[in-house]
Order: sequence, then C-alpha cells, then structure tokens
Amino acid sequence: MAGLAEEFSLTVPAEESDDGIVVSSTAQRVILGGVNGRRALWRGIPLTTQLCYSRSDVRQMVTEAVVEYALQHPNEAVIYVCFADGANNFCECVECRKLRPSDWYVMLLNQIDQQLTAKGLPTRIAFSVYVDLLWAPVRERIHRPQRFLLIFSPYTRSYDVELWQELQKKIGDIAPFELNKLNFPTAPAENLTMLKERREFFTGESLLFDYHLWQAYYGDPGQLGLAQTLHGDVAKLNKMGMAGFVSCQCQRISFPTNIYLEVLGRTLWTNSTTFESVAVKHFSQLYGDSGGEVMAYLQSVSTSLGRALLTMPHTPADKVGRARLAQLSSGWVEACSTPERLIKAVETGCREADPTAAAAWQILRHYFWFIGSFAEFHTFAWQGDARATQICDEIAVWLERRLPQLHACLDTWMYKRLMQHTLWVNELDFTERTELPVRNTSNRKDTEAF
Repeated sequence: MAGLAEEFSLTVPAEESDDGIVVSSTAQRVILGGVNGRRALWRGIPLTTQLCYSRSDVRQMVTEAVVEYALQHPNEAVIYVCFADGANNFCECVECRKLRPSDWYVMLLNQIDQQLTAKGLPTRIAFSVYVDLLWAPVRERIHRPQRFLLIFSPYTRSYDVELWQELQKKIGDIAPFELNKLNFPTAPAENLTMLKERREFFTGESLLFDYHLWQAYYGDPGQLGLAQTLHGDVAKLNKMGMAGFVSCQCQRISFPTNIYLEVLGRTLWTNSTTFESVAVKHFSQLYGDSGGEVMAYLQSVSTSLGRALLTMPHTPADKVGRARLAQLSSGWVEACSTPERLIKAVETGCREADPTAAAAWQILRHYFWFIGSFAEFHTFAWQGDARATQICDEIAVWLERRLPQLHACLDTWMYKRLMQHTLWVNELDFTERTELPVRNTSNRKDTEAF
C-alpha cells in the first residue's frame, strides 16, 4: 500500500466535528476515504465518512473493534456492522477502485467472521444492502452465511405502492454501477430486483429495514395511504422471504392519529390482520360514533394531497416531476377543507369528560387548522408561487407556539425542515430554520438531499 497516501491531499487543516472528533495528523487522514482529491471528514461528519477499505490495516482495525465489542458484550446476539451512513462518497483511490464497495464490504465481513470463530464467539453479524451497497459484489462471496443476517434497506424507494405488489413485475437491467455517480432506484420493483441479485449467492436470513415513518410520512398528511402501504409491506414479509422488520422512523408521528404504530404493531403480531379492521377499530376508539367520518375525511386528504406528495421530486433538477406536481395541485386546498359537521364534532369532543378522548379531539382541532395551511403551502410551492415562502414561515411559527401541545405526537422540527426543502426544490426563497444538507455543486446524484 506504500505510496497510496500521496494520491490525495493530506494537507487539509485540522478538522473538528460537531461531536468533538478531531482529525489532525497524516496517520489519521491516510485511513479516510479519498473523494474529490482529498482525504478528510465527509462534510465534517464522522458518521458519513467512508474509510479506505482496500487497506488491510483498516480492515483489521475495524475487525478488531467488532471482536473486542463482541467479547465485552456476550449477551448481544447480533452486532450490526455498517459502512458509513453516506452515499456516493466511497474512496476513489487506485486500489479501492479495483472492486465495488460491496466487494470490500464482504471481504471485511468474512474477516470478522473468521476472527469471531477463532475466539469461539457465536455472535451473529448483520450487514446492509443499502445505497452504494445495493449493487452486488462482483468477486467476493460470504463464506459462512449462517453467521450473517442480510438487512435490506431500500432508502430511496417510493411509498405510493407496496413492495409486494411490485415483486412480480419484470424489470430490465438495473442501473449500471459507476463509482460515486450512482442513480439510486425509487421504484420498489427495481429495489427488489437488486435484492434478488444479492440472494443468488446469499442464502441466509433477511430482514427488511424500511423508512415509511422516517420522512415519507411528511408526504401523506392524511396518514391512511402510507399506513396501508406499511400494512401491506409488513403483512407480506414472509412472502418476500423476510424474517422480520425494523422501522427506521421518527418517534413523534401520531398527528392527528396513532394509526401508523397501531397498524405496525398489530400486523407484526398477526399478519392476517386486515388494514380495514385495524383502521376502523382505531378511529372508533378515538372518536366514537364520529370515527367513520373522521376516517373518511383523512382518506380524502391521502387520496388527493398524499398520493401526489408520496412521489414528489427531491431535487430542483427534476423539472418533469415539478411540472407533474404543479398540474396535480389545483384541487388540494378544496380536498383538505374541513366539513362543517366535523368542526362541530370537534368542539363537542374537546369537552369530553374522559381526558384521553378530549385529548384526541384537541389534537384533531390543531390538525384542522394545520392541514388547510399545509395544502395551501404545497399548492403555491409546486406552482412556483413566492407566496409559499410566507405560508411556510407562518406554519413554522404556528408549530413553535403549539409545541407544548403537539410535542408528543408531531416532530415539528422535521416538518419545518421538509417544508424548507420543498421550497428549495422549487427554487423559492426560505428562512433557514433548520440546516439543510450541503447542496451538491458537482454533477453527482446525492441522496443526502433526500
């Protein structure tokens, strides 16, 4: 490996990340992945910084850390070994370019397995099929599948359809692998095709690690469309060859109802449970005789606004997607207007003697104000109307003022961040209330910008 350090600049000033990690010496820099001609923390963030995995000393360093952890935590049955949580930022040195990231990953996993075996440790290792690692290794193969759990993480998939519905589709060739210039798949069928390619040589257990409730929930303010997709994906885990499910999610996603977690819990427990039975019971328990009417209203919000936003573009460059949303936006405000009967029901419900029932109605009252402004915001934003900026600011102030009442059920920070991002996608001005990902000025696709 001699001489490889000189391929990339090591004369970058000392860096300190937000969490106090300092990179100051050549010895430290040389193990970092080299991107765009320099070895440094990726955007100053250790979590998203790849290492130079073609170096045998780097692989041994990681292996020793995993084995040491396993020795110190004998009661932990599974350790999740991941590369950095970034994309299109793998090391570009001459040696790393010789194989795909997934090849270097499998090489590392086999080394960990070998040394765990030598120590007599039964600890299982979970590994990711995620962003750059969706593309299967060309040369390397896992030697002992029984040690490993495959974690399929379709981070860039869309959530307007269930994975299972797409499983039977015949998809052509997947996008070619091109180091750090990857276009990540949005169609569930394409994601599943990449998983199928991986399973041709890995026969061990698989889990679905999915993101319905991470940022996608912003795209369905009516909740019911996304909740139905979540139900379908969880109910069909066995048919997709999955042994379990991990939800990568925000914790405060119950605005205005807790339908997501109700569906997730009950369907994991009994996969024959129908979505309709869970939803009807949930709304009846929350709103009594008005449950059906509230559910119908939220379904209309999902069908109009939610169905469109679940497939919204995520970069300004997607002119076709932006034009499609602009065309769909004309009916959103009307679809989200609150029926007079429900307004009256809310006023009555807020006076319920049962404090839990009253709280449910009070959250719904907040939601009725919010959803009208939210629909108006998206209508203007996707039509390129500058009035969206003012409405975004008004909603942000409203969320901040009501935080004591909404904190337990709504991640207000995430909503403000994603509204801000919507303005950025549509090339409109915004007040930077939360830090957006660094905008990529190169020609690379960048999933860090969603």
